[in-house]
Amino acid sequence: MRKALMSEHRLAITLYRLSSGMSFRAIANQFGVGKSTACNIYHEVCAVIEQELMPKYIRFPEGQELLLNVEKFKMRGGFPQVVAAIDGSHIQIIAPDEQAQDYFNRKQFYSINLQASVDSNGLFCDTLVGMPGSVHDARVLKRSALYTKLKNGTLFSVNRPVKVQGVEVPLMVISDPAYLLMKNLMRPYSGQNRLTPAQNRFNYKLSQCRVVVETAFDRLKGRWRLLLNKNQHDIRNLRQP
Repeated sequence: MRKALMSEHRLAITLYRLSSGMSFRAIANQFGVGKSTACNIYHEVCAVIEQELMPKYIRFPEGQELLLNVEKFKMRGGFPQVVAAIDGSHIQIIAPDEQAQDYFNRKQFYSINLQASVDSNGLFCDTLVGMPGSVHDARVLKRSALYTKLKNGTLFSVNRPVKVQGVEVPLMVISDPAYLLMKNLMRPYSGQNRLTPAQNRFNYKLSQCRVVVETAFDRLKGRWRLLLNKNQHDIRNLRQP
C-alpha cells in the first residue's frame, strides 16, 4: 500500500478547496491524488477542525475580554452593553431528494441557514448551521443553544448591568427586526414611517453596531469562496443543527 498523505498535504487540499471553490476533480489534478481521495480528505479535515479548533476559537468573550468588547461596541456606535451582534445568512445548496420544499427560501433558491454571532472585531463567537432555508430567523434562534442561554441568563460570564437614564440595562446581543425581543437580545423598533425621532436615533445607533455582523459574513464568503457557489455536497454531509 502507498504511504499515507502527510497532514500538511491534507490540510493544503482542504484549504484550497474552501478558499477557491474548485471541484474535487480539479483539486485532484492539482495535488496529484484521486478524486475520491481528495473528497474523503476534505470531509475528514473539516470534521477535525470543527471538533478540535471550533470550541477553542468560536466562543463568547469572557471576563476582562468581554468588558473590553463592550467598550469597543460603544465606541463604534454609541450603543451601551453590547457583547455581540447576531444575524443569518443563506448557504446555497442543490435541492435535496427529500423534503426539498423545506429548503426553498424566500429569495427563491435552495439553501441552509447559517446563524452567527460576532464580537466587536467581527470574530465569530457562536454559530448554528443546517436549518432548512425556509425557516424564519426567529425560529432558527429558538432551535439553538444560544436561545436557551439567553433565556436562562447564562450566556455571559460577567453580570454587569448599568443604568442609562434611570433604566437598568443588562449585557446583550443585538439583532435586526427578524429576531425576538428578549431581556438580553435587543432589536430595533419596527414600523419605520411611524417612529419618533428618538426611536429613529435608537435604531440608527443600534444599526451602527450591528453592521459588524454583515461585514463578517462578507469577509467569510470572500475568504472561503466555496460559500459563494452552490454547495454540491449531499445534505447528509452538511453540518446538522
